[in-house]
Amino acid sequence: RADKETIETLSGISVGWISDALNRRAAFPFPIRPITQNTVFTGSALTVATKPDDNLAVYAALSIARPGDVLVIATEPPDLSLTPCSLCGDILAGFARNAGISAIVTNGMVRDRLGLDKVGIPVFATGLTPNAPFKEGPGSCGLPVKIGKKFISSGDIICGDHDGVVHIAQSDINTALAGYKAVAKKEKAMDAKLLTGHFQPDWLKARLEQDDVEFLEA
Repeated sequence: RADKETIETLSGISVGWISDALNRRAAFPFPIRPITQNTVFTGSALTVATKPDDNLAVYAALSIARPGDVLVIATEPPDLSLTPCSLCGDILAGFARNAGISAIVTNGMVRDRLGLDKVGIPVFATGLTPNAPFKEGPGSCGLPVKIGKKFISSGDIICGDHDGVVHIAQSDINTALAGYKAVAKKEKAMDAKLLTGHFQPDWLKARLEQDDVEFLEA
């Protein structure tokens, strides 16, 4: 798991800034979106792999969770032409909260949206369905998983806010820490220019004068 100091440093940082620091490609696939009103979190991934209609492995993960973990549940994306199932509802989320889990992120579906809001931890998923899953397996906890093109290992850092979720591999942590500060400085400088009435960024004029830009007369 990532160290506490790193988690605290990245907590509350815009996921957009973090993604910019990591070659603008740190975000989870766009269908994964916030289900709950609470969206802000940062923590170490605790990975789970399971079937689209089974959450036995998700429950099993509760037995090895530590406070601050982010439950990352990977499954084959649900076939919407079939009857989809949820992988997590408010009861499971309540157990997760009590185990100290700080957020739940899945490329599957969930249910009990109002109940999830009452539980209080952020939940991100591809959608909602009232159908319940089975608890038969197979599945795994703690092993590397794949969501979209991303390979996620337990101990990687996962951050979320209203814009979505980003993934910081352990090998990229130092890059993220150094890079987001540069991004933040650049963003604040542009904010200052907006306040003074600028109507275009400084780089735009030179960019439009380059050879690959053509102006056509109306």
